[in-house]
Parts: sequence; structure tokens; C-alpha cells
Amino acid sequence: MVLAMSRPSRHTKTGIFWLRKRVPSDLVPRVGRAMEYFSLQTREPAEARQRHAEAIARLEAGWAKLRRSELGDVANATADHGTAPCSLSEREAGERAVWMYAHWLGLHRENPSQQRFWSTDLYRHLWRSLGGQIEPREGGGVAVRTILSFAQAEKIAELEAWCRDHAETVLALHDIEADEASTLRVAKAIAAQVQRASLTLAALARGEPDAGPATAPGATPTARPAKGSGLIELVEAWWQEAERTGKSDSTRESYTNSIR
Repeated sequence: MVLAMSRPSRHTKTGIFWLRKRVPSDLVPRVGRAMEYFSLQTREPAEARQRHAEAIARLEAGWAKLRRSELGDVANATADHGTAPCSLSEREAGERAVWMYAHWLGLHRENPSQQRFWSTDLYRHLWRSLGGQIEPREGGGVAVRTILSFAQAEKIAELEAWCRDHAETVLALHDIEADEASTLRVAKAIAAQVQRASLTLAALARGEPDAGPATAPGATPTARPAKGSGLIELVEAWWQEAERTGKSDSTRESYTNSIR
């Protein structure tokens, strides 16, 4: 039997694509509606498919979190205490991000010079104060000289948000409800892996010899992901890692059945 896959739908008058996804019946009372329906804000079919896939993944992650919260509410009703978000050490956070090195290399290895999203020169400014330097002036006054331009500050905010989004997705895929500090640790670990991979890609773009397979130190080699970017490849790269550790199929199915 062939299952119908969720696809973006085009508005007949405007030509803009929309997402339409039925809310699981057990979550309708908590979500407050039976259908998710919103604009993908694009008329391009390829872009619509990508945005649709990422939106579906976010919806599924949100629904999974609601279910975990619901289970916690039931437990709290029968116990004197609830389950607090877990705390991950720096080592544990790093383990959740180690796959990103091979994933990022695999996405851009064929044309390394075309990797322009990640700015390696801005990495050291991530999650740091962007304040300027105070310099004395003649007459006893002071001047504040900014270290970064407005465009650079915007890019830093974009990279931080991107890492945070991927950290939250990875934690959801691992069924981990982490506290704020742990989520930030995972985001920083992801940034570190992307930085390392981007430096390797820059070397390849300069014609330097390939150092070897796209794996991080201590990581089990993974299959090279397909070209492209976004949450679809993220889920698949994560699954290659999780499958070897005995992860069940249920989580993967929850995140991939709707976005393939």
C-alpha cells in the first residue's frame, strides 16, 4: 500500500504555498485546533518543499514535547515531585554534536568554495559581548570604537540562532528535555564542529590535499549525506549515529515519515 505524503499546497489566487497538517487527535485539546494551516511565504516549488519539510519537523518536535509534558503532568498528579529538565555536561553536549563535523563536510565537499553560510572569522565572537572599545580622547573625553560592523553583528546573531535551532532539534530527536544551560552547551558544541569542518573545507578550496575521511576524532565514520541542507539531512545524519547505538525506530519514524 502506498501512503500519501504531506505536501505543500499552492493557493489558487496568490500562488503562495501553504502548509496543511492535521494535529494528532490526542493533542487537539492541548493545541486548541485540529489543523495546522499557515503560509510558507514562497511561490517557488523547491523552496516550498524545503520550508514545508522543516516546518513539519518543527511541528513533530513540538508535538513530541507536548506528549512528554503530558506524561509529566500525569506523574506529578501521583507523586510529590515532577521530572526537572536534565543537565548535560560539556562532554555529553559534545557527544550530541560530534556527528555535525562529518555532516557539514559531506554537504559541501564536492564544491567547498561554495560554502558561504558559516563565517569562520566570526566564530570567536559567538556568544560573546559585542561591546566596543573605550578610547580616551583629547580634552578628557572618551570615544567608543565598535569592533564589529552592523552586518557582522547581524550575521553573528544568525549563526547563534542557527546553532540553537539545531541543538533543540537534536535534543528532541534524542528525547532529551534539557535545561537552558545544557541546550546552550549543545549549540556551542555544534558551532565548534561546524567551525572545524568549515576550516577543512576552506583548505580544500585552496587546493590543499584532503586529510582523510570526513569524521571527527573519536567518532565512528558515518555514511556521507546527500547534497543539500536542512532538517531532512539533519535527521538522517543523526539516525546513522543513533542506529548503531540501538535507538528504536519509533523516534526516526516520527520525524521522517512526514518530511520524505
